[in-house]
Amino acid sequence: MLLSPLSADLTQLHTLWKDVFGDEDGYIDLFFSGAYVSSHPFAVVEDGEVQSVLYLLDCALQSGDKLYDGYYLYAAATKPQYRRRGLMRSLIEEAKDYMRETKKDFIALVPANAPLYDYYHTFGFETCLYRWAGTLRGSGKQEPASLSFAQYGALTPETCDRFVWADGNLRYALDCLSFYGAKAFRTDNAAFLFDGRTVREVLSPSAWDAQFDLTAALPKDLTATVYAPFALSGFQKQPYGMLFSDTRALLQRQYYMNFALD
Repeated sequence: MLLSPLSADLTQLHTLWKDVFGDEDGYIDLFFSGAYVSSHPFAVVEDGEVQSVLYLLDCALQSGDKLYDGYYLYAAATKPQYRRRGLMRSLIEEAKDYMRETKKDFIALVPANAPLYDYYHTFGFETCLYRWAGTLRGSGKQEPASLSFAQYGALTPETCDRFVWADGNLRYALDCLSFYGAKAFRTDNAAFLFDGRTVREVLSPSAWDAQFDLTAALPKDLTATVYAPFALSGFQKQPYGMLFSDTRALLQRQYYMNFALD
């Protein structure tokens, strides 16, 4: 059933999230005090008890010169004692029907682990979302300037086909990164999100500029994992997420996806 965000039992939803994912209360509160209000929550409720839940968040896909509206399937969770009863399967099918009823073009998601790619494939999801991943060793030759999340959020990856967060959900995604220490920085030719060990995203007019600036801006002798919308030297293209759509043309393209809600 589709819940009303304003009338749902937030205590139950909060507890279910914590029990299944083990996140800190402050992190969970980021969702329920922000993105939740505009979300589309679906739940299995029996005798007033929430047994299983998922949330759809507004997003879009830039495909060529067209923008397609859709949903991001997020925080799908079932209480342990109710698993293997098909509850999540029923919610995913309901979410697909809702996509059609609201005339959206797709549902996107990022599986939490490799086996879940096969699980979601049984629902018609295809692996269409990618990013480039690798490592860079910092030289510490340049001190990057701080950038506000508002400034960073206004930047656009230098790529055409890409996943696009709705404004409020982009802010929520950035707040999630901030909760665990990520900050935004800029150099002469690049902007990036860095949590002390991992560059969650780097944006730049060119891969060469991004690699040059990141190497200089990262702390000396630190080998950092880097995710990017383009191929830096030695980087590999990495499957990152999946799409469901009745528009087959959408599933025949590949899209860059930045930091996910995972």
